[in-house]
Amino acid sequence: MSDKKHSSLSNHISFQEVLGLVENLVMAKTGKHLSNTEVLVLRGSWKGHKYNQIAAEGGYTDEYLKNDVGPKLWKRLSQALEKKINKNNFKAILEHYIYQEEQTQLISKDLSSKEQFINNPKFSQIPQPVYHNLPSRNYTKLYGRFGEAKRLLELLSFEWTTPCVSIEGIGGSGKTSLALDIAYRCLKASKDIYLSRSLEEAIPTFQLIVFTSAKSQFFTDRGILPRLRRERTLTDIFTSIIGTINFYNTPAASFEEAYDQIYKLLANMRTLLIIDNLDTLEEQQQVLSFLYELPSTVKALITSREKTPFNSVRLSCLSKTEALILIQEKAAEKQVDLNLRQYVELYQTTGGIPAAIIYAINRLAAGYSFQNVTSGLMPPQGDFSRFYFDSSVQPFKGEDTHKILMALSMFVKPAFHEAVCTVADLDNAVSTADALARLQQLSLISYSQGGYGMLALTREYALSEMASNPEFEKHARNRWVKWYLDFAQQHGGKDWREWQDYQHLQQEWENLTEVIEWCISKDRYNDVCKLWQNVKCYTYSLIYRQNRLTYWDAPLLWLEWLSGAAISHHHLATAAEMISDRAWKLTLMGQEGHLALADGLFNQAWEWHEYMTLDMQVDLAIHIGVWHIQKQQFAQARHWLNQAQTLLDNSEKFQIDSYTETRLSLQILYYEGEIYYKTENYHESKILFEHIFKQAELIGWRRASFLAKDFLADIAIKQGKLKQAQNYLTEVLLAAEQNKDKCSRAYTKRSLARLETKRGNLYVAKRWINEAMIDFETLGMKTEALETQALLKVIQS
Repeated sequence: MSDKKHSSLSNHISFQEVLGLVENLVMAKTGKHLSNTEVLVLRGSWKGHKYNQIAAEGGYTDEYLKNDVGPKLWKRLSQALEKKINKNNFKAILEHYIYQEEQTQLISKDLSSKEQFINNPKFSQIPQPVYHNLPSRNYTKLYGRFGEAKRLLELLSFEWTTPCVSIEGIGGSGKTSLALDIAYRCLKASKDIYLSRSLEEAIPTFQLIVFTSAKSQFFTDRGILPRLRRERTLTDIFTSIIGTINFYNTPAASFEEAYDQIYKLLANMRTLLIIDNLDTLEEQQQVLSFLYELPSTVKALITSREKTPFNSVRLSCLSKTEALILIQEKAAEKQVDLNLRQYVELYQTTGGIPAAIIYAINRLAAGYSFQNVTSGLMPPQGDFSRFYFDSSVQPFKGEDTHKILMALSMFVKPAFHEAVCTVADLDNAVSTADALARLQQLSLISYSQGGYGMLALTREYALSEMASNPEFEKHARNRWVKWYLDFAQQHGGKDWREWQDYQHLQQEWENLTEVIEWCISKDRYNDVCKLWQNVKCYTYSLIYRQNRLTYWDAPLLWLEWLSGAAISHHHLATAAEMISDRAWKLTLMGQEGHLALADGLFNQAWEWHEYMTLDMQVDLAIHIGVWHIQKQQFAQARHWLNQAQTLLDNSEKFQIDSYTETRLSLQILYYEGEIYYKTENYHESKILFEHIFKQAELIGWRRASFLAKDFLADIAIKQGKLKQAQNYLTEVLLAAEQNKDKCSRAYTKRSLARLETKRGNLYVAKRWINEAMIDFETLGMKTEALETQALLKVIQS
């Protein structure tokens, strides 16, 4: 309270009022009246007299009043008012007490008059203005969040019986902006009702809309600014309600009376109460109790980084489309010139977090370069980090919760519970569960896809936290690599030429990719070798399901690094294997540029083939032969297939097991059969593929047997045996569908098109051609797609 107000109060409060107040307070507390000497001391002190002046006036000694009567009086007053009172402060305390009492009466009177007005039977028939204290918005339009806004409006409808709904999410995700957008929609709808306008959509309407926020700071492009007005307690919230109704700030009444009066008032007014930043309130439990007891006429909209016990709408990052639209609109608004590549890079840097996007655009508008903004968005000590993360993370630094946050930053996709615990080096189930729950409550991580993950910006912050703890990072990285080495060994290392279940590797592929590329960046050659040997099989399975022109980008780079590292370590066998593997992948990709690069790599691998095991040498010779088939160089292809057979004839000398020998032999025969087919020697081709089919069946090589059937079906079509071809193709297509082998499926559909063309069913043939073309194009098999398109032209001619 200011000195001016004190002076004003002193001028109109008489001592008789003061005496009456003190008498009542002391009597109520002690059951005794003031003595005459105490009244004398009280009167003199109220006038500002010193003890010697009071003593002279009453005929007492200074010592008696100062050391006996005075101390007893101030002690009794302290007990009555429950505050430490002495001669120097009693006047100010009594003035404040009297002032509060007067305001309590004014508030009670005002609330009572409003209550009487509301309880008037004609109240519902009188159009009422909408009371609100909504702050202005610092944006012109809310981008995205259409689904979330629709859901919030549904929950705020009085058709839903639950009074409270919360908007939850990480800092910067736009919780306050969305709450204000909803509030302004409700305000407009409420005003339209007041003005007898029809509503364009179903939006709940209110007579009172109160906005409160416990946020202590604003985050701007100029840094962090303090918020001058902040509702930190339930009493502050009551004050905002009263101030909104009366259009001026009224000091709070005593808690009990204010609570009772406000409850009665709210029970008679359709009210939207917004509580922003619930997680930073000083009296969170008391506010939660108040929210649980709200009358049915009130809807509460809450924002919080932490999970609440209410129905909630959770905000994550914007979708890529929504984020790009926001970037484009904000850039135009701030006259920042960006190209499409920069739009995408800014989206990737910000992770689709609205606040980060707006901050970045504002920094660009302020003159910072694009490189400075994108590279410096998440510095550990930067304003963005301090505002959106530090307040959440600081309380648990050094604890298990902090270890899990840092450990999770190594995973680019949701991580298994076991993996997180292993990397964080935690084996106490209870403390780990508590730590994971705490991080989820703070919206720093989320549980999805069977694992724990975090948003891109959170990950950047957590990585910076880990970099600040080098000892932890060193050991955590080693545990991370070892966990994935064990995982890849357990679920990988399979026969890539056979259909396999790669569910586990597929689920963890992006995390495995991150481990491999980190190991490459740290020159951990042995770890990369082990990981590659176990995930190699999965990379080949990708060509059955995905676009080989894009999904093999990373594996090809790994093989290039591995071959160079192997040469540096003088591991020529490994180098030859990696070079051969890279050349084979390029051959399967099939484009001229790929084939040209593969040619040089095959030559380099063959120079070192004697360092390789015999089965790998045979494999290399076969693959070189296939390269020549791709180039339509059938004589050279036969030469290399013969070379492979010559090597295989030494299998006993080099102790190759019979199963491996049979498989390699069938591979040689398969490509010899393909050469016969492409040179139109269908008789010899059929003999070879029938043999391959029988032998593959005997050794349980399912994929090889069905690939042989596919060729046999094509040969049967050429020979006019259409019924036989139909049976073969039906079986092959069914097997391809069951094993999700789009590659085999595409070839089979093309064969079915040839079959229906032969039968004269051109409409059905066109359908099969179109489906085959779609599959080939999806798989990046451009040569096969063009060959299929040529077949369509033949039909149409």
